[in-house]
Amino acid sequence: MRLPIHSSTENQTLQALNLRRLRAQDASAFKDIRLEGLRLHPVAFGASFAEEQSQALERFADRLENGHVMAAVADDAIAGVVGLACSRAEKTRHIGLIWGLYVRPSWRRSGVARRLLETVISDAMHMHPQDWLPDLRSLRICVEANNRAAIELYEALGFSAWAVEKQALRVGDHFHDEIHMRLDFVPQNR
Repeated sequence: MRLPIHSSTENQTLQALNLRRLRAQDASAFKDIRLEGLRLHPVAFGASFAEEQSQALERFADRLENGHVMAAVADDAIAGVVGLACSRAEKTRHIGLIWGLYVRPSWRRSGVARRLLETVISDAMHMHPQDWLPDLRSLRICVEANNRAAIELYEALGFSAWAVEKQALRVGDHFHDEIHMRLDFVPQNR
């Protein structure tokens, strides 16, 4: 099923949202929103628009099927997305990475980002040992150092800064620092 791009400018409400995990059949809609975020906000992401634009749709489908990407959907249109990844390597599989958080402009300041983050945090904390994140103990997220709104949201959800990476990203001729934040927890279903 292809989800259309949400373009409504009317007042959005959270009651209209359905949060669900995206799957391979959502690859086209996911690619659309992912590329939109990379194009409109290049300093907010480690990936680049040019690199991801050239990737085959199958790569996006694989990312969805083998990863954990949540979407906020209203009227069959994606309002926002966020990913959760965990290393399979023995020494780092206790660390999860939240990546790719993006909310379309018409849905900003409506609570969509908070709901997406709360959902992936809850998913991580409640995974069962047989699930794909069996050893998860800490979630990490990176944020561009000047993005106060995102930093405040992450802090409100319990994340704390643990490092600043100077010149982490280069966009054009400008360098941008990133703040590394973490949320530690004891899994509840272990």
